[in-house]
Amino acid sequence: MVTTMEMCDVDDDGVMELVAGAEDNTLRVYKGDEMLYDMGEPGKIRQLSRIRQDTFAFALENGQIGVYQKKTKTWKIKHKQKVTALLGVDFNNNYASAISKLLYADFRMQGTMQVICCTTEGEIKGFSLVAQSRMEKSSTAEAASNAGAIGDLNREKQTLMSELSALAGDDTATKASCMQYIPKDIKVSCRIDLDIKKSPVFLFCSHHV
Repeated sequence: MVTTMEMCDVDDDGVMELVAGAEDNTLRVYKGDEMLYDMGEPGKIRQLSRIRQDTFAFALENGQIGVYQKKTKTWKIKHKQKVTALLGVDFNNNYASAISKLLYADFRMQGTMQVICCTTEGEIKGFSLVAQSRMEKSSTAEAASNAGAIGDLNREKQTLMSELSALAGDDTATKASCMQYIPKDIKVSCRIDLDIKKSPVFLFCSHHV
């Protein structure tokens, strides 16, 4: 019988696989209908929680907890207490009653993630992680700074484009002013005289309407 499930990229292909724990002390990894891996444990698997894209934590009925990265177990430890909830965050707190469930979500709907603890006595509390809040604020400030820098660059680009257009217009006007045209209704006559003594060639032009 399946006791717990979680999604994790165990084979590191960029696609999440289904990790299922069962009463027979076995972790099984599925991609679609195909079972990719099975990993045996010394106790019934009660809790699974993804920590990163390719890393998940597990908790056994006998008090053992541990971590798998992909299909390799990287860490484990055994407690005397029975594990009732599992969540992969940097958090520490004490309750008078046992914790039945841990969630990590934006409970206040303010764009900041909180740890939400539910106890067996019905108590529910939410905690904001200081490091997470600082990281989100830093990320927001960095995004705003980048947006401002992009705006400045766009404005500078527009200024340079305007200056370039103005220079191109001035150059065209200068060329036009230097060119002289003969009206179409003017007839031009040309005569070439050669001075043998001085060896120059003279070109005489005259026009009339």
